Amino acid sequence: MVLKKAPNGKYDLDFSRGDLLLSDSLHNAVLLSLGCWSRDENIRDFANLNPEIGGWWGNSLDEVEIGSQIWKLFRQKLNSATAENAAEAAKKALKWMVDDGVAKEIDAEAAVDGVMLDLRVVVVKPDSTNEEFRWQINWENSL
Repeated sequence: MVLKKAPNGKYDLDFSRGDLLLSDSLHNAVLLSLGCWSRDENIRDFANLNPEIGGWWGNSLDEVEIGSQIWKLFRQKLNSATAENAAEAAKKALKWMVDDGVAKEIDAEAAVDGVMLDLRVVVVKPDSTNEEFRWQINWENSL
């Protein structure tokens, strides 16, 4: 692994044998914000010693928390109400991007397609261009 300074002045980890290349891209920020489990809101002031409550332990060290609570929805039956809740959870998880000026606006939509939840996120960048991200979550295999 090599740490290389990118032209923008930030650093990238380069797994130079063709492995994963990590960057500070918008895609990675969205993916980590949605894919990491944020802590259950009812127990934010406790140390995360139990993975069942969600959250990365490092979030307890900072006021800004990354992650979403989409994980809590996995216990529910997949229907239009669950899809709507997933879209709202995605917007909430990505709100930090608007607060920090990374994005001007965040929009999220979710729909049910059989046993799949189709999640679509649109990030409106400060220059008013859009970047769209889509995922399908197999609800039967979520837990």
